[in-house]
Amino acid sequence: MAEPDLTAMLAQYTGLITELFRSVSSTVGSANSKRVSDAPEKVLERLLALDAEIRTATDALGIRQQLKREIAETRAEIAGQDQALQGMEVALRDAEEGLAAVVGTAKRKLKQIEAAEAAMTTDDDLLLYAYDVGTKFGVTAPDSWTPNSQQRPYPVEMEIRAGHLMAHQAPPQDN
Repeated sequence: MAEPDLTAMLAQYTGLITELFRSVSSTVGSANSKRVSDAPEKVLERLLALDAEIRTATDALGIRQQLKREIAETRAEIAGQDQALQGMEVALRDAEEGLAAVVGTAKRKLKQIEAAEAAMTTDDDLLLYAYDVGTKFGVTAPDSWTPNSQQRPYPVEMEIRAGHLMAHQAPPQDN
């Protein structure tokens, strides 16, 4: 739909008003003589028709301006929602990275559990090993130990955990 040129219509309206005043003044100046032409009425009709066109164009312009305001408000609302969505996207990506790290850790622990289960030593193997050590390498109490001594001839749990073998193992996991 082509937009009406209100500036041109107003210029034409001004010209018709000027023409109407000239026509009326020339008619009033010749009031004593018999009026020959309908010039003021014709100019007035054209002026009223142009006035109706200007009102229609002004109403259409008002509607168009209202639509532009609504479009601007909608765009502002969309921009606000877009920012909210971008914030959510950042939060989701952070959560994804956190979950990926947790999943990676869980996979590593699962592999460690599977490896431990695959290499699990049975009680029978442990007893057989202890028997072999006892028979081949003779286990005796330390030379400084006497039967009435407060110190035991075998290591206690704290001494075992402080020993060289435990230093090479991973710390016990809490469940």
